[in-house]
Amino acid sequence: MNSRDPTSKVAWCKDVLNTLEKVIQANGANIGDGPARQLLVQTGGPNPGLSESDAALLKLSETAVSTIVTILTPPLPVGPNNAMPPFIAEALFLRGQVIAAGTFPEKLPKSPRDAFRDFEASARGGYAPGWFKLGRDYETVSDIARAKDCFERGVQRGVGSCFYRLGMAHLQGQLGLPQNPTIAMPLLQRAAFLSSIEVAQPAYVYALLLLQEFPHITLPQQLLQSLVPPTHPFQTGPNTPPPSLMSESRKYLERSAYLGFGPALYKLGQSYEHAIPPFPYDPLMSVQYYSLASQQGDALADLALSKWFLVGSNPEQDPNAPPGQAHDGFDKDESLALIFAEKAATKGEPGGEFAMGYYCEVGIGGRPADPKAARGWYERAAKQGHADAKARLKELASQNPRLLGVQEHQGRLERMRTNAKERAKQNAAT
Repeated sequence: MNSRDPTSKVAWCKDVLNTLEKVIQANGANIGDGPARQLLVQTGGPNPGLSESDAALLKLSETAVSTIVTILTPPLPVGPNNAMPPFIAEALFLRGQVIAAGTFPEKLPKSPRDAFRDFEASARGGYAPGWFKLGRDYETVSDIARAKDCFERGVQRGVGSCFYRLGMAHLQGQLGLPQNPTIAMPLLQRAAFLSSIEVAQPAYVYALLLLQEFPHITLPQQLLQSLVPPTHPFQTGPNTPPPSLMSESRKYLERSAYLGFGPALYKLGQSYEHAIPPFPYDPLMSVQYYSLASQQGDALADLALSKWFLVGSNPEQDPNAPPGQAHDGFDKDESLALIFAEKAATKGEPGGEFAMGYYCEVGIGGRPADPKAARGWYERAAKQGHADAKARLKELASQNPRLLGVQEHQGRLERMRTNAKERAKQNAAT
């Protein structure tokens, strides 16, 4: 970090520490579960240990923490009228995050009390996101009145996470507030609009609410319709259809995915795979989004990719396409199907364990059939309640077990793809 500008240094430190958090989450852990080095070490899979890229990220993160410590070494600079410079307020926030999580205990020992002091100094010094951290800390100790006050201060300063927290409180009757969707939804709409790389979840949750897919919450249709703008902010032409609940939900789902939120990436992969309105059937888009979710450690995305590569998406001639232009697709690749199933299984996903059992039973990806290994994977999946795994174990324990054929499961997946294509045609027609 060669810049002499302290504002640029703090911005660099923030980017590095945010990247560290995302990589830790992709490894199946959460920031705050232990020291960064411990959370970056791969304990399973074909290459256990600290990868070269993770080692480089760890070194950059240590530099970022050292830079923050240096910037906050007294005496601290002051601005006009003895005000705290913005870069100092943000550096205090970052130091508070490191102290709260305990990611670098050799440099900044874990201490909830010291982290709280940093967040408070940061918020009062003008770095508005500090109000959200303070509010969450007050919630932890059940001081609801102070928590709500902090969130309201954040809302006044345009902090998206504070809009989101108050919106969810009004929606679910939390923070001593009665359930009131009429108050909640405009707050959540604003939170979705303010979603950022650091806080991408609000856009995803808002999209689910518009689709009536948020668990245990059903909203009046009239309220949802009132949230749809009459026209697009940037009208692209006279024939552009007006916004709808579907188009609004898609907009915010794609926004959350663009910001890198794993569940949104997975849902888009699922929507393109199954032609869930308003999305068309598009195998390549589905695989692209599933791949991005997989890179973030999503085991269900690994399993979905395994299923895609098991049968492929054979290119078909589109009758409406110009001559010579075929429908996009890709061939099956059993080796990739096996790799992604193993990724899902090593993360403890029961569907991935069942898939590994199936692959071992029938023998794919250049591997011969291995009934003993298949039984072991089925047993692991069955322990987690996987119904198909239990059925296979029961069948294999019978006197004359019916062995699975390679085409049986693949045929089921191919029928599912065909149904998705037909659904996409019906959606386009209506």
